[in-house]
Amino acid sequence: MENSRTKNSVLAIVTGVVQKLASIFIAFFSQWVFIHYLGMEYVSVDGLFSSVLTFLSLAELGVGSAITVYLYKPLADKDQRAIHSYMNFYKKCYRIIGWVILAVGLCLVPVLDQLINFEDAPPINLYAVYLLFLLNSVFSYWFFAYKSSIISADQKSYLINNLNTVFTVSASIAKCAVVLFTRNFILALVVELGIGLCKNLYIARTADRLYPFLKEKHADPLPKSALDRMFRDVRAMFLNNLSFKLLSATDNLVISLLLSTILIGYASTYTKLINHVVMVIAMLTVSFGASIGNLVTKESREKQMSVFRQLYLANFWISCVASVCLFQLMTPFVQLFYGNDPELQAGVLSWDLVACLVLHFYFGTAANILDNFKTAMGLLRQGCYLAIFGGVLNLVLDFVLAPKLGLLGIYLATLIAEVGTTFLPKGWYVYKDGFGLSPWPFVGRMLAQLALTVGCVALNWLCCSWVTETTLFTFIAQCVISAVVPNVVLLAVYGRTEEFRGILLRLEPIINRTPLKALVKQRRG
Repeated sequence: MENSRTKNSVLAIVTGVVQKLASIFIAFFSQWVFIHYLGMEYVSVDGLFSSVLTFLSLAELGVGSAITVYLYKPLADKDQRAIHSYMNFYKKCYRIIGWVILAVGLCLVPVLDQLINFEDAPPINLYAVYLLFLLNSVFSYWFFAYKSSIISADQKSYLINNLNTVFTVSASIAKCAVVLFTRNFILALVVELGIGLCKNLYIARTADRLYPFLKEKHADPLPKSALDRMFRDVRAMFLNNLSFKLLSATDNLVISLLLSTILIGYASTYTKLINHVVMVIAMLTVSFGASIGNLVTKESREKQMSVFRQLYLANFWISCVASVCLFQLMTPFVQLFYGNDPELQAGVLSWDLVACLVLHFYFGTAANILDNFKTAMGLLRQGCYLAIFGGVLNLVLDFVLAPKLGLLGIYLATLIAEVGTTFLPKGWYVYKDGFGLSPWPFVGRMLAQLALTVGCVALNWLCCSWVTETTLFTFIAQCVISAVVPNVVLLAVYGRTEEFRGILLRLEPIINRTPLKALVKQRRG
């Protein structure tokens, strides 16, 4: 069983990373095409409407996450009747959710002009653009997207990753071709909508092929006890999703309302880069989600704790190194990406704004494994009201700080609200309510690791301080330095720990093919 979980997780990781690397490349190519052939205003509109639809997805209520958790046990037990019941309930919920999002989205049409704040608005029908964004979101609920959950819960997310790679790359290439040949933003969105629909239909066919019993028309209704328990968890997931949206999805809306919509476009190159790195790391950790669910269902608490410590260290290591690289490399990357256009170069963000974005990135990614264990352990209700308070606090601080500090105020508001209401409490609940241990030592460890990450960022910045001009050569040199410095520091700090030894042993089949083979043998000795 242990080998099966590891094998499925590794398959999910490899395919997920390939998918995300392909997505990153094509996304930045698309960004370049849109900026240079349509203009920054179109990128800003894209970012604004994406944030609006992200917030509207609150109507999902967390049903998907809750259903996935409830699928772990029947999948492990091969209970087809229970699986069919949950999936049938899931289908009905998603159809209703699609109608709710459509209705609420249409209600926002009359106030769209209040959300957009341009000195020179782009020459395009913004209402038509918004409706295409809305339909793209609604169709994902109406046309079988829910069927991907059973594939992921069954530790076969690598299949979804492969399909996502094909369709994401296809959609991006098609959109770029439309823009290059027609300069028509609306037609590009129509093409994206059609390819997204094809993706959902293909995933549905894949699920039906793997689980043919899903095609049976009759499904047993869920027992009342299961529904009551699920509705409690869904309520908690909804509150957690609401807090996440209030912390993350409202920034672009507030920027457009209080400052300028064009700022969304300038910041989007940074946030797009960060979001893709977040997705790569999330792919690494989410790929363990089903395996963690299986682990929590079948293994002892001691075994769970051992695996948790190893995964948490690996996740922190990745988050720390990525934070160092992002802080050092994002600005030179953006400078090279924009080229010699003076108007675009004026939109390069200052170091303090970049620092805020990187801290927000760290708070999100360093807690990924905590999220996985918290969900798998069924701790869906713990901390949901505190998280809501954090989301509301973020909005209040936005309106207090933005008029005084501008964009920096909006980013600082998010950090202040996030650290004490979502980041640290996740570790508290996993240790206290999940493992039944005192949470204080672990919270202290989280703070120490935050300080260690800040120290690595500062040390790496000093090592790269010789760079005075951004060229391709200096960018590559900074890439090498940023990859080496944090890894050396982390190896010095954690190289002799039990968790690190456990990670090496798990990776031994891969490491044996590299120069690190001697290190593994030394640790085993």
